[in-house]
Amino acid sequence: MTKRHIFPWRELRVRAFGMALAWILACVAPCLAASPTLTTEEQGFLAGHPILRVGVDPGFPPMEFMDRTGRLRGMSLDYLQLLETRLGLRLVVAGDIPWDETIKKIRARELDILSCVAETERRKGFLVYTQPYLTVPSVIVVRNDFPLTCNGPAVTLASLAGRTMAAAEGGYSFDRLRTDFPQIPLLITHSPGAALEAVALGKADAALENLVTASQFIKDLGLLNLTIAGRSEYGDDHLTMGVRSDWPILVEILNKGLASITKEEHAAILARWSTAQLTPIQEPIFFSTPTLMTILLVFGTALLLFFGWNWWLRRQIHRRRQAETALRDSEARVAMILAATGDGLWQCDLATGACHFSPSWYSLFGYAQGDMPARWGAFEHLTHLEDQPALLALRKGACMDENGRFRVELRMLRKDGVWLPVLARGKVVEYDADGAPRVVAGVHSDITIRKQTEQALCASEQRARSLFENSPVSLWDEDYSDVKLYLDGLRTQGVRDIRAYFEAHPQALRYVVALVKVRQVNATTLALFEAPDEQTLLRSIDAVLCESAYQAVLEGLTAFCNGSTTFEVETQHMTLTGKTLQVLLRARIAKGSEDTWDQMLVSMQDITALKEAETLRQEMDRITHHDLKNPLAAIIGLPRLVLEDETLPPQHRKTMEMLHETGRRMLRMINLSLDLYKMERRAYRLAPVPVDMAAVAADVVAQARATAAERNLTVHLLREDGPGAYMALGEELLIFSLLSNLVTNAMEASDKGSTVSVSLERNLHWISCRVHNHGLVPDHIRDQVFEKHVTTKPGGTGLGCYSARLMAETMRGDIALASSPAAGTTVTVRLPRT
Repeated sequence: MTKRHIFPWRELRVRAFGMALAWILACVAPCLAASPTLTTEEQGFLAGHPILRVGVDPGFPPMEFMDRTGRLRGMSLDYLQLLETRLGLRLVVAGDIPWDETIKKIRARELDILSCVAETERRKGFLVYTQPYLTVPSVIVVRNDFPLTCNGPAVTLASLAGRTMAAAEGGYSFDRLRTDFPQIPLLITHSPGAALEAVALGKADAALENLVTASQFIKDLGLLNLTIAGRSEYGDDHLTMGVRSDWPILVEILNKGLASITKEEHAAILARWSTAQLTPIQEPIFFSTPTLMTILLVFGTALLLFFGWNWWLRRQIHRRRQAETALRDSEARVAMILAATGDGLWQCDLATGACHFSPSWYSLFGYAQGDMPARWGAFEHLTHLEDQPALLALRKGACMDENGRFRVELRMLRKDGVWLPVLARGKVVEYDADGAPRVVAGVHSDITIRKQTEQALCASEQRARSLFENSPVSLWDEDYSDVKLYLDGLRTQGVRDIRAYFEAHPQALRYVVALVKVRQVNATTLALFEAPDEQTLLRSIDAVLCESAYQAVLEGLTAFCNGSTTFEVETQHMTLTGKTLQVLLRARIAKGSEDTWDQMLVSMQDITALKEAETLRQEMDRITHHDLKNPLAAIIGLPRLVLEDETLPPQHRKTMEMLHETGRRMLRMINLSLDLYKMERRAYRLAPVPVDMAAVAADVVAQARATAAERNLTVHLLREDGPGAYMALGEELLIFSLLSNLVTNAMEASDKGSTVSVSLERNLHWISCRVHNHGLVPDHIRDQVFEKHVTTKPGGTGLGCYSARLMAETMRGDIALASSPAAGTTVTVRLPRT
């Protein structure tokens, strides 16, 4: 299956010698740099702080970043390693937290050092800085289609006023722009890479970044539509190490360590990581001559290691030959297995694109061996256009797990023109020097039957899911299997009458309800029970079950135990907001689950409105059948006849006119009561107009004063401004009825000789009317005073406050009550201001 190669003896020896020489140089290089001399105080500080905690920005390449294996790498890490060696430090790097969290931690003294930062005004309060060790140009990054002149001869930060710039939160670009250029709107991102992506996607116009990081992100993220517009007003970014402000002595220690880094060491770090212009900041370095003895000792040790390495290689070569023989035997067995299964084996060098295809691979796609070139291009030619990204990810190693294994589904074209669904699976068998996949091997398997089965199953599930989710009725998919086992256990113990047993043991019934498992509910159920999501509803099952619901469960269990598979009952439930629901509950044991009850479909139809309509009709019949309108007609007609007398004195005429208008308004209020039903059903059609709420309140107070005088009460209207200052949006009759109900209630709750006050206030959005009296609403009904049939008066109907709430909410306002022994009771109505 694989080509046999002659083992490269000479090349192996050369590589071994090179490795030994590299090891020598690595050992000698630190010796060439003079170790910095620390004062006694500095040595004492390091002895008292043996471990220093370092914070890094894992999204700041190539300065510091996480590679795809999760390992922290970058230029600043190389400098930290040199400082550890020179200064004898032990640095613990916290590389798994976001940069904004890193800033918070060093501010809280949970970190000691930041490895790579630029000095900003905002950070001076909690950081002190070392001497800079890198200088990087500060540049402005824009899209290719960005005009290279913008309010001036060139793109500058000042010329970007009014345009949006992207910046990483907590980064020095963010601090600088927010402080120095407040006229530039900022799009805040979580990292510099995300800021550049925002510019590339058109979410922002530009970004401020250093040249090296910007170039690295443009390369790594493929942001080919970005370009460097030029240097910013900041010139160069001087990168330093930041130290917590209460340890200035550590800055001096780190400065000595940085000063000991040689020019060659700086150059080596820059050559390894930089793709753009960087300038190391270097001070003169001297080394001491006693290191020569160390060099000689290291060189001698290296020679011994070289000969030992050579001996070890001979042993490895012998083992390699044995492994090659075993591999050839294994490949022969694999070839026989693949021929029997019909899977196609392949191997590919990702660097060169050269491939090897087994005969069964050609057969899988209907080709004769040799018809298709053994190149990666054969995969690209056969793979469906929509699956090309997955194929590209395979070649780049992006779809491989930590062990180098991959599993990708593709559609590939057979020779007869049929698209064949295949499963490509395998693993990396060789990596290059940088740890990237180089050679991969895998098999292609025909998964046509599996795909057909999955598609049919998916279509069936989608139809069932659509019917379930879009049903206008509340549906519950439940499992009663544990309930069935419990009831079977009761029968084993001799219980024959299930109903009598649970009536005698009500706690057992609650235990049975807890055994029910709810698999899922539909969207109609969540809306019915006013639940934000399914998890919240299922955690609150006890809150939605009333006593009548437990009785319904008992009726259903009795029916099922008697052999029935269906059940229907009217019962009550509670919503999560505390509203009572009247529901028609139907339950059915699914076919095939009669013996286990493991699938029970329950539906609930909301019949609350129907029940309330019945009740409301009964109430309205009781009201309208009273002899109200006939006497009222006489009350309205008599003042009209009196007003025809032209000799009627003016004061009496005014009284008759008020009596006539009051009668007409009462008739309208009787007619309005018929609209309460529509309000309850949310079916009332509001016709809002500007209404002078002060004028309406004055009419209400004028009408109430006659009744108040009989009870030795005083009714006041308090307002600050004149007519037209309190214009609300609503209907005049609704506002009059609402305020009349509240003033009447306040007078009925007041003691003789007390005062009822009506006051008006306004703000930008609302007109408020407050009705105050000195009475007190009992604690036990204070929260339910606006609910239907809740009253504080003996023989009261409980409809006054309830209708007031309905009218306020219908006019898109609200109503609230506050009551205390010291302040009395105040009801506040708010309506939208015109």
